Amino acid sequence: MARLSGVAWGLLIVAVDLRFDDLDVVPDPLGWLFALAALTSLAGRHRAFGLASSAAFVGLVVSVPLWFGGQDALELVHLVAELVVVFSVCTAVMAVCPAHRASADRLRWWTLGVTAAGAITVVLAREDDALAPLALVVVLAGLVVFVLVVLLLFRAAREPAPGRDLSGV
Repeated sequence: MARLSGVAWGLLIVAVDLRFDDLDVVPDPLGWLFALAALTSLAGRHRAFGLASSAAFVGLVVSVPLWFGGQDALELVHLVAELVVVFSVCTAVMAVCPAHRASADRLRWWTLGVTAAGAITVVLAREDDALAPLALVVVLAGLVVFVLVVLLLFRAAREPAPGRDLSGV
């Protein structure tokens, strides 16, 4: 399952934002390309990799204009694409890497919950400054969960590929 490391590296590139004059010097489109290439090659192993591949394509498309800054409406699409990729990849890992089933299951639900809570608290904190500390805590929790997902993918990448097609599992 070595290709999972390509997904992990792609997600890391997408997550890192080093901006100078509104230009991200670590281009998200490059990260999405890494993830998309890896996910496309894994699509035959489980149907959730195919869904993740489609979401990575959407992430790639919207990341190009976002790379240059602005377009708040596209940020939501970008966030949803990233969420679908992580949730789907964790779902596929549960099937193709049985040793990581429990971790992948917990992390996919933690990702969903923390992403939803983060989006809500950030929006509410924009209206009420008193909620800013709560938003910060939720965002930091999301960062921890993201790091755990990336570590899971690197660990699962060391597993041998299953010998049969598990797309129906």
